[in-house]
Amino acid sequence: RTTIEFRKLSEAEQRLSLLYQLAEALRSLSDLSGMLERFMGVIFSTLDPERAYIGIFDPKLGWVYEVAKTEHGKKRESFRKSTQIVEWVRREGKAFITGNIQQSGDLAWTRATLNEGIRSAMCSPIIDIEGKDIGVIYIDDRKRAHFFKEEDLRFFVFLGLILGKFISNALLHDLLRRRMIAMEAQQPVEELVFGNSAAMQTLKQQFEELAETDFTLLLLGETGTGKTIFARKIHERSGRKGPFVELNCSAIPENLFESELFGYAPRSGIANADPRGRKGKFELADGGTLFLDEIGDMSYDQQARLLKALEEKQFYPIGATRPVKVDVRIIAATNRDLKGEVARKCFREDLFYRLSEVPPFTLPPLRERKEDMPVLCEHILYQLLREEFPRKRITGFSPAAMAALSAYDWPGNFRELKQFLRFALIAAPAGRHELEPSDFPQEISAAPPGAPSPVEIRLTRPDEAFSPTDLAKRDKVVEVLRASRSNR
Repeated sequence: RTTIEFRKLSEAEQRLSLLYQLAEALRSLSDLSGMLERFMGVIFSTLDPERAYIGIFDPKLGWVYEVAKTEHGKKRESFRKSTQIVEWVRREGKAFITGNIQQSGDLAWTRATLNEGIRSAMCSPIIDIEGKDIGVIYIDDRKRAHFFKEEDLRFFVFLGLILGKFISNALLHDLLRRRMIAMEAQQPVEELVFGNSAAMQTLKQQFEELAETDFTLLLLGETGTGKTIFARKIHERSGRKGPFVELNCSAIPENLFESELFGYAPRSGIANADPRGRKGKFELADGGTLFLDEIGDMSYDQQARLLKALEEKQFYPIGATRPVKVDVRIIAATNRDLKGEVARKCFREDLFYRLSEVPPFTLPPLRERKEDMPVLCEHILYQLLREEFPRKRITGFSPAAMAALSAYDWPGNFRELKQFLRFALIAAPAGRHELEPSDFPQEISAAPPGAPSPVEIRLTRPDEAFSPTDLAKRDKVVEVLRASRSNR
């Protein structure tokens, strides 16, 4: 049996052994803070910097994790690292080393960097298993010039690759949680409904002008364009203290219409009725808003009874001898062309004008809201992840996926979009972090011609810069790590 003492190994062999030990240790840790602590320990024990910094970056949230320590591993919330070096590394996608910033002509250093007195410094991207740049590791020394060598930089780059590989799962879970919180905090509900398209901005102006009034409102638009959500937001903005009550007019049988809308009195004599009586939708909405969805599906006779209640602001429950007066705001909605229905004598003209006290709101279909698709898709995706797929690690859409979603016409509007995104979350394989066109149903699985492909970064090696995706070496490291994991 042959054994080799660790101290007798060459420095390169010791570092290779430490990389393996670090990979083994990180595999047993699931929390990001624990991983970063272990990582900091290796940096100080092998490279002996004066100061070290690890920053994790998210394109939507900015710097989401920042850990800084000084020599001997003492924690510091922050120090004045060279942001110029960090920004250069993030912009160029390359690792950087300098022997003495005070004398270096490689970069046009800012006064802040020079005043910090940094002499030796190294910085490298943190690259995840998919080759994406997700942050930086940075070390410096203000006492020793030319302290870090090129072999240190190579070791430093491999540290970034290992860290990126092992923090991915912990990071994705936390980033998803942070993005959901940020979306809910930064975007009022109205913005999620309206978006930024010209059609919706016009609608938003109409909303601002009329939401706080008591006018009866008519909402027009195709099925699935969000009329119910829109009506609810009008009610919430109105300041009315009573409830928001919904009634689907297309689902009421003719013989139950009056009891649903107006209720019935105690001991009304109705077969199988509650002897205590029951309030109808009008009375339940007293002080609030009654939303009459699919009002265009009402029969002509039902329309007449509804119009009478609207005109008189009172009604008789079935079996009652006295009218009930209510303070109710009416919001009606339909996907039908009511003017055409009036012309065909299918919808009462007097009811149409009673519902149209102000010009109707017309909610545009998704095919007319192409520029709103990113925010709408992201909102629905996070809603599905929170409510139906809490274990999925998806954080967004690839550029090709978003291009495919934006190119599709969405005849079913929001309902179809939500159904398709649910399908994509089910289809997306475990370990995937972004939805791709291949996850979508066949109707939209192919990206349109000219759609942008996912960004591909190819890095070259200039003087004093070592590319972390020079990737015969990177692929070899990943292969070794995967092999070690499979042999556990």
